[in-house]
Amino acid sequence: MRIVSKPIEMIAWFPTKNQPRPLRFRIQEPDESYKIVQVHRIQEVRKERLAGIDSFVFRCESEVNGQLQLYELKYLIRECRWLLYKM
Repeated sequence: MRIVSKPIEMIAWFPTKNQPRPLRFRIQEPDESYKIVQVHRIQEVRKERLAGIDSFVFRCESEVNGQLQLYELKYLIRECRWLLYKM
């Protein structure tokens, strides 16, 4: 996987444990259109602290254009912001 680090718009569920669960996200394509991706499965969740910035990293899989795609989503806790981190 390569690092992409693109901001995305996320629909997530926040249970009482304070760890969000991503459901689906929208990403802007280079031609200014949007693509919606449904998160089918979360394989792994880890908490990360990089340069003093706490975040959750989700390794997920989804079907994109008829193929199974692995990717990582990052939730920056202090900023309440989502990134498509690796693809």
